[in-house]
Amino acid sequence: MAKNKLLDFIDFKQVSLLLDGFNKTTGFVTAILDLDGNILCQSGWRNICVRFHRTNKETAHKCEISDTRIANKLASGEEYHSYQCLNGLIDVAVPLKIQGIHIANIFTGQFFYEKPNMEFFINQAQTYDFDEKAYIKSLEQVPIVNKKQVRNVMDFLLNMTKVISEMTKQRMEQLELSKELKKSEQRWQFAIEGNGDGLWDWNMQTNEVYFSEQWKNMLGYKSDEVPHKFDFWDKLVHPHDKKQAYKDIQRHIDGDKPEYLNEHRLLCKDGSYKWIRSKGKITNRDRFNKPIRFIGTHIDISDYKAAQDKLLEQQLFLTKAQSIGKIGTWELDLKKNTLKWTAQNYDTFGIPAGTPLNYETFINCVHPDDRIYVDTEWGAALKGKSYDIEHRIINNGEVKWVREKCDIEFDENNNAVSAIGFCQDITHRKTSEEAIKESEAVYRNLVEVMPDGVYKSTKDGKFVEVNQALVDMLGYLNKDDLMSIDIKTQLYFKVADRESVVLKEKQEQRGIYRMKKKDGSEIWVEDHGWLNYDEKTETLYHEGIMRDITQRKNHEEELLKLSTAIEQSPSIIAITDKKGLLEYVNPQFTKLTGYTLKEAKTIKTFIITSGHTKRQEKEIWDTINSGDIWRGDIHNQKKNGENYWESVTISPVFNESGNITNFLKLSEDVSNLSSVFNYLKFSC
Repeated sequence: MAKNKLLDFIDFKQVSLLLDGFNKTTGFVTAILDLDGNILCQSGWRNICVRFHRTNKETAHKCEISDTRIANKLASGEEYHSYQCLNGLIDVAVPLKIQGIHIANIFTGQFFYEKPNMEFFINQAQTYDFDEKAYIKSLEQVPIVNKKQVRNVMDFLLNMTKVISEMTKQRMEQLELSKELKKSEQRWQFAIEGNGDGLWDWNMQTNEVYFSEQWKNMLGYKSDEVPHKFDFWDKLVHPHDKKQAYKDIQRHIDGDKPEYLNEHRLLCKDGSYKWIRSKGKITNRDRFNKPIRFIGTHIDISDYKAAQDKLLEQQLFLTKAQSIGKIGTWELDLKKNTLKWTAQNYDTFGIPAGTPLNYETFINCVHPDDRIYVDTEWGAALKGKSYDIEHRIINNGEVKWVREKCDIEFDENNNAVSAIGFCQDITHRKTSEEAIKESEAVYRNLVEVMPDGVYKSTKDGKFVEVNQALVDMLGYLNKDDLMSIDIKTQLYFKVADRESVVLKEKQEQRGIYRMKKKDGSEIWVEDHGWLNYDEKTETLYHEGIMRDITQRKNHEEELLKLSTAIEQSPSIIAITDKKGLLEYVNPQFTKLTGYTLKEAKTIKTFIITSGHTKRQEKEIWDTINSGDIWRGDIHNQKKNGENYWESVTISPVFNESGNITNFLKLSEDVSNLSSVFNYLKFSC
């Protein structure tokens, strides 16, 4: 999978919340940068970098060089890398890997391991024209940390990268950390008990207590500063811890516990508190079984408590991250057939937390139609095949989709003994995929039933997708037949025509042009095409919808001929509505009458002005309104007042329903013929 695609699956909004929490808790600033140096998210940033180093062109370039060097080191396989940037601060980074692919780096830093060289930074302020006072003030805000702290931070960031990827190794590392911590506690306890370090001896009859030198030194006291009284210890115990301490003492006195064990805080001489693990036992009792002597040890567990708090904090981050990603981890002991789940797994499967689990519990949650598949894949995994599957489960009647992946541990005889893995709720993804498939199916069905041709082609002139309408339109046998041709040479009469079409598609214009059918005949099409680009604005495909307009084109040509004939006709041609109001006249009308179309629109053009009787006008209207054609001579008057005779034919125009919609008037100027007729009439 492409690195950019992997980045799309990271919820950086939630990751930012984790980084913010990390920043508030530890004070360490963080940022995630992709391999091109782009900041994907960040939390906090040192003032000296924001106001000075990143704003100056030269020092900003040094930052880029430093980031690049660290990134190159991580790309070579380093687990993490620490580096003093060219501007004098320490930066460290760990690689972020998803599915084993290095896609980004998590940076933290902008601190010192030791007190900075002030002369270097003063010189730098002067060299780059920084406000020296403000620059040094920002410098003083940069923390000084030890390498152990940084290593702990790196461990956490490494764990965070694993949480973001699959959240499986985090749990193993935490288990290992807990084991090592427990071993460390045991070693320290043995050493302290072996040499008497932190001893106390309580005479319960006199209430006097012997505190060893190490006990006193542990809290910062000198030998003569500690009275050997029980009340002194009582005053040192933290108020919040005192009740439980006395309760544990009493349970041992009463015989409910074989030994006394309690953890509490004691007040040190300097006013701070230390966490103490106190362990003891009653060694002497009187004949009435009343305790006489109570001996025990004190162990300073402040560091352990801090580590425990840190571990709990990290566990909180891990739990939150698992909840965000809906990823739970699990561990299966194959010998005992016992299954352990994290809280998220219980939630995913809808089983009450703490319910005893085994493989059968899990398989019973699997959708009935998927159980054979899951069980078969698990059986294959026990023989060495990788286990990474997707299947359905039933959660309180609701069907959910999950993805599971695990690593299986084998013994020296190659028998599987245990497995550890994760389970992720992918219901939302699967629902989206199904919706996309349904949408694509609807789209494809729609495309196939469209009467217009739909296509998708490469810029080199090869069809990638076509519908049946386009196949029929161009006269090819089937889709494969059409998709095998070279578009430039086999569909266009000229290669230049194709280039012209591509230009129109780039401008998102509709094109009307000729195309060549398979049999070589001509077809006119109207093409609404567009270009599909990649992220670099390079053309990926030509897409569009094509309509056969050959018949329309032929009709347009016929109409053009008719229109030309009407416009150039020596006869007067006029079209009116049902009331006789003019809607169209040809140039001959204006030439003869002197009226423009606009001037004549309010005139009943059959008789512009006439000395004829109303009788003739009624005769005209009765004839044409009845659907017949009227023919005759009309004595009309031009715009300039000159009278003329015209021979007129008026016919009704019908629609598809047989109703009259317009009237068509054809006429010729017969004034000269009328004058000759009158002359001959009077001459006779």
